Amino acid sequence: MQAVSLSALTVVLLLSVVGCVSYQTVDQVANQDELSRYLQHMWKKIEIIADARYPDMQQLVHQQSRIEVDMYINQQGKLIRLDVVQSSGDARLDAALLNVLNYAAPHPPLPPELQVDVLKINKSWMFVPSGY
Repeated sequence: MQAVSLSALTVVLLLSVVGCVSYQTVDQVANQDELSRYLQHMWKKIEIIADARYPDMQQLVHQQSRIEVDMYINQQGKLIRLDVVQSSGDARLDAALLNVLNYAAPHPPLPPELQVDVLKINKSWMFVPSGY
C-alpha cells in the first residue's frame, strides 16, 4: 500500500467563517485577501504537521470518509474550541485529525481587519483510500 500524505488527501468541501462573539460572516469581511492569506497559512501548517505526525495516515483510511469540524480561534490565534460536527464513523481517523488540529495550534493572531473576537471556521476533510 502506498503512503499518501494528508495534503494529498485533503479536499475542502465546505468553508464558512463567522465571528462568534462579534458576528461577521465571510462575505462581510472587508479584506478578503487578508482572510484568504490567513486561512492558507493555517491549512499549510496543518498539512505539514499531519505529514510529520502521521506519515502513514493512509493506513487509517479503509473507506471513503468525511469529517466535518468547527474550529474556534481567538484574536491571539489560540484554538479555544474544537467540535466534530460530523464524524467519519472511524474513531481512530477522527482522533488522528483532532490530534493534528490541536497540535497545529496556536496560529498567528487574527488580522485586525477581521474585527472579530473569535473566528469560527467550519471545515470538512475527505479521506479516500489509495486506489479508490
